[in-house]
Amino acid sequence: PSHDNPGNEVTYFFEIYDNDAINGSKSTRTNPMSFALPTVEEFQKKEEKNNDQIKDELEKAIKETKKTQEELQKMREKLLQKKEMDWQDRKQLENLLNKQKEIQKQIESAKEKFQENLKNQEEFKEPTETLQKKQEQLEKLFNELQNPEMKKLMEDIEKLMQQLEKENTLDKMEQMQMSTEEMNMEMDRMLELFKNLEVEQKQEEQIKKLEEMAKKLEDLSKKTENADKSDK
Repeated sequence: PSHDNPGNEVTYFFEIYDNDAINGSKSTRTNPMSFALPTVEEFQKKEEKNNDQIKDELEKAIKETKKTQEELQKMREKLLQKKEMDWQDRKQLENLLNKQKEIQKQIESAKEKFQENLKNQEEFKEPTETLQKKQEQLEKLFNELQNPEMKKLMEDIEKLMQQLEKENTLDKMEQMQMSTEEMNMEMDRMLELFKNLEVEQKQEEQIKKLEEMAKKLEDLSKKTENADKSDK
């Protein structure tokens, strides 16, 4: 399917032949089945729903990342005043890592919805070159947020905290704090870019609707003019 045929419906069946070459091949056929492509309106409603969820998930991720940064800072300050880590410190740090993992899941969910929108757009519209560039930029930013270095850093912290290794854990926590701060800046940038993209997409859709309306009015005017000539 392409953007030219959303809403089309296809009827199909399966027919199976046996391999009885002596008595003649016989066949059996399934009952007819149908598959309907979503209409343009259905695609657009799905896109709007995904857009709302993407913004919501990014906003939540930004908010939670800021909290994680603050908690990391407080915990580092507390550990600096202690001679060694204990099981309570380990539990608190484990909770922080779990929160960061949930943030990564939110980002992944937003990315999947964004990619679903891009795929669906192939069925019902062709974005302008400007919009395509912004979409590519957003996709790149989503990929960058799935930072393998952050994952490795969290794995290192998990190993160190199991050993109650204070000094190395503090170093890794500082690195994680800087990484989350950078990630937060990237998400702020992404959210702003996504909102701009959404506005431009809506403007483009309105322009296309106006162009279609103008074309229909022009066709109607020609038909009316031809009808008047026929009457005369």
